[in-house]
Amino acid sequence: MGTMNKHSTGSLTDPTEVRLILGQNLELNNGEIASMILDVDEEIKMDYGDPIDKDYFYFETDQNTYQVGQRNIYRFESIECDGSDIPLGSFTLNNASGMFDVASDVATLFDGTRCEVEYVPKIYNVLAKNLTVLRLLEVHTTWVGDRVQDPRISRLRDKIDQIKSKIMSCGFDVMRSSQWETWDKRKGDYVYQDTNNTF
Repeated sequence: MGTMNKHSTGSLTDPTEVRLILGQNLELNNGEIASMILDVDEEIKMDYGDPIDKDYFYFETDQNTYQVGQRNIYRFESIECDGSDIPLGSFTLNNASGMFDVASDVATLFDGTRCEVEYVPKIYNVLAKNLTVLRLLEVHTTWVGDRVQDPRISRLRDKIDQIKSKIMSCGFDVMRSSQWETWDKRKGDYVYQDTNNTF
């Protein structure tokens, strides 16, 4: 993965996402869910560091669209050029594809400049919402001896184990979408867009 050096600006999930997985079996208010989300955010940061990935690219006046290596991200955090944060409003962001379009005046201003894009990969959101549901079920589920009554708990544990394995094996790189290739800072070689990780 890229270097993770900034602090993410928000939680990795929200009560609405958690409720979609949790269903209506538990009567919980948003405050209780939000509190568990904060606990899970801290748990993930303890395990993996702050879940922000950073990649590099160069703006070019004839190139408006760029893509980070992870095609499905949760949130763009920042784009910085020549030591200056560029307002995210200067870009058209597409989290589902991991792509962003840059306004022509920004591309012209920073033509040839090495820039950094920081983002939260979607996989951390997937982990956070499932882990939050698991923690809520563990707190509110009836146990008989050492056996749990809710079968969703074992299924969620299996799913979370799969997600964690995926995190340990993933890498994230930036793509120039017009040329379908970019420099891989870990391998010292070019990688092609169709080899990007998806989740």
